[in-house]
Amino acid sequence: MNREILFRGKPDIDQEWLDEMDFTLDEYMQSLVSVNYKDGFVYGQLVYSGKQPYIVGEVVESTDEWITLEYWIPVKPETVGQYTGLEDKNGVEIYEEDVVKVTYYGEESVHVVKWMGERDYPAFDLEPFLDCDSNGLSYVMCDCECETEVIGNIHDNPELL
Repeated sequence: MNREILFRGKPDIDQEWLDEMDFTLDEYMQSLVSVNYKDGFVYGQLVYSGKQPYIVGEVVESTDEWITLEYWIPVKPETVGQYTGLEDKNGVEIYEEDVVKVTYYGEESVHVVKWMGERDYPAFDLEPFLDCDSNGLSYVMCDCECETEVIGNIHDNPELL
């Protein structure tokens, strides 16, 4: 099974430093040419240094003693989310903590994509749970009668909850 493992997080860049450099966060992130940055998130692989998470880019060069990455961006721990490997009806990648609208036979409901590993249930699912016989996220993605659409995320759109 080949599934792309990706993460995203909101950059944790010191505002005072940005002010001194006369940059907004968006301007600074866009100035880092190789950074995969959009909609306020940086995308890539996840690594930790102590308790600080970083989203990092591809390996550019390495030896037995060191490694050079495309980018190494500190991110806010509470905003880190993993890619589910799924896309919505519009081809938008679905990440942990995205808010999705599910339409089933004309009825709409709003859910948050959650990693359930802390509940001894190692899978992504929807919260609130769907009334179905299986994993709700799998159910809506595999059922031809369902449409799933990313409409936001819990960090930028709490009003959707």
